Amino acid sequence: MKKLFVSAFAVFACLLSFNLSAAECTGFSLEWSGLTHYELNSFYLADETDYDPNLWMQFYQDEETGKITAGTYDLGSTINSTYKTCTECVYLQSDLVGEGEDAKYSKVYYQKSGTLTIEAVDASNEIKGTIQAVLAEATIADDLTTTFVTDGGCIEIETATFDSGVCVPDCTGKICGDDGCGGTCGEGCGDLACSEDQKSCVEYECTKITLNNDPVFDGSYIEYGSYSYQFNHTPVAFEGDYTTFELYDVIEAGSYDLAGTNYADCDVCMQLFEDIQYDEEGYMTGIGKRFFQKSGTVTVNSFNETTGAIDAALNNVRLVEVTVDSDWNSTEVAGGKCYDIANAPFAYNANDTGDTGDTGDTGDTGDTGNNDTANTDGDTEVPGDDNSDTGTTPADGDDTTPADGDDTTPADGDKTNSDKGGDDGGCALVTL
Repeated sequence: MKKLFVSAFAVFACLLSFNLSAAECTGFSLEWSGLTHYELNSFYLADETDYDPNLWMQFYQDEETGKITAGTYDLGSTINSTYKTCTECVYLQSDLVGEGEDAKYSKVYYQKSGTLTIEAVDASNEIKGTIQAVLAEATIADDLTTTFVTDGGCIEIETATFDSGVCVPDCTGKICGDDGCGGTCGEGCGDLACSEDQKSCVEYECTKITLNNDPVFDGSYIEYGSYSYQFNHTPVAFEGDYTTFELYDVIEAGSYDLAGTNYADCDVCMQLFEDIQYDEEGYMTGIGKRFFQKSGTVTVNSFNETTGAIDAALNNVRLVEVTVDSDWNSTEVAGGKCYDIANAPFAYNANDTGDTGDTGDTGDTGDTGNNDTANTDGDTEVPGDDNSDTGTTPADGDDTTPADGDDTTPADGDKTNSDKGGDDGGCALVTL
């Protein structure tokens, strides 16, 4: 992954410049009470109210996942001796010159020696620890090779503690349910439900629902290897509630167990959405409650990866109320609602080659109307509609869902593969 310096000018325009003597290092101690975490590449910026100018920590321990590992690290090791290869990187930028897009830091101080200890790291990569280091004035070439400036200035971080907000699990008096940090208190409840106070395991009291067996297919994600089938179900708690069957891999005929799965890594997934909110223009803005599979099986008789045609059946599926974080991890809500689907055969046939998502006419491209001109008949749009319209579905390309690559939120309820980066954090690039 190419490393880039990030200009903090837009956010930290009030930072003061300073000059360092080449004769000796300027030493200081600090507590980073305001350490700010930028998820992009695991960047951490010490709060500018604690010191001047701005000091960064960056981690490249696992560039595929971005995960950070607790431990003690030598900042002067061979791999950390240059910004090009460092896995634990500490540097300081100073002497901001210019304005607006032309603003840049004229000096950089990179780690020369020292020790970084990460005492704790949570699931969100918030970190806590200590650091002692010497930073020396350096130049960083276009290929990121680092060269220390002869007779340049230096800074000694004599003692420093940092905490970007490590989540501390809370399981006091609890035997089950969420620990507040994405984990579970105790050993959980197995096939039972966790009570609302998280102090006991109780029997589920689920509402039975019936699915229609003629789902609406959203084929807009086939090129990414994912398939989504939307069902109406009865009874519903709110008008517009719906259930989905989702595939995130090409599957073969057979039986698939839904128990013990998580939305972050499931290939065969069931969800139910309750009390969906929309804005004035009809775009989805939120979900009141969300449900994910707890148990049950799916029997697939046939599946066509090219068209999405499927013949399958749901068997004794239970959906429980969950929360889903930004990494798609689903966590059951203690004392939450649940739904049971007894047995529900369903099929989608892709025989209508002129249509991409419903049972309408062959001249239409995904709506439910009768006009042969796509999306001009004023009907209600459904998943699978034409990319050029302004409907409310993920296929439009201009809504607020992860599918169109314009954000990173799971607001629409799916984890489509086409949006892997989303926003870049709003940082401008700067050349030193």
